[in-house]
Amino acid sequence: MATTADAILNTAQECFFRHGYGATNIAMISRQTKISRVTIHKHFGSKDKLLRAVMSRHMEGVREQFPRYLEDYHDLWQTIEDVLIACGRPLFESITDQWVLQELIQAGEEYCDDIKAAHFVALENFMESLFLKALEENEISLDRLGLAPKALSHTLACTTKGLFSTAPLEEIRQELTRVLLICKVAAQPS
Repeated sequence: MATTADAILNTAQECFFRHGYGATNIAMISRQTKISRVTIHKHFGSKDKLLRAVMSRHMEGVREQFPRYLEDYHDLWQTIEDVLIACGRPLFESITDQWVLQELIQAGEEYCDDIKAAHFVALENFMESLFLKALEENEISLDRLGLAPKALSHTLACTTKGLFSTAPLEEIRQELTRVLLICKVAAQPS
């Protein structure tokens, strides 16, 4: 059974996705959930904090999948690609209205930068652990790349952020696959 906070977050997300950040307000969310504005304010305080909570919930859900990637691990580079796609995939990818999408991206950058930064630090740490495991098992060699596992993880996370910030969604997987292919070839053990 969904809690009051979950109901508020689900409705807030629906309103943000349908109407945009600027047009969504606590009164709209209150009408949709049939939960008083006072209760919404008690739970979240403001629309900005609601957006932060929606973003946090999404990113926590992605990070909760990290153990599954370890269980399903069969190929380092495919696992890295799957993790990067999942972690970089924007919460807003289902939005088709470009104005609403751009407004939410801008609001996310304004109010959620620290949440996104923490998310990518967790991603970097997870990838670093995968690279360290692959090095131990002689699956890869980073000598030709001249990068430590931490630096390679950081580079790939930054590349993913850049792709998701600038490339159309339909091109992201293709471009990320190309970047990872370059890394894979360069990291083949001698």
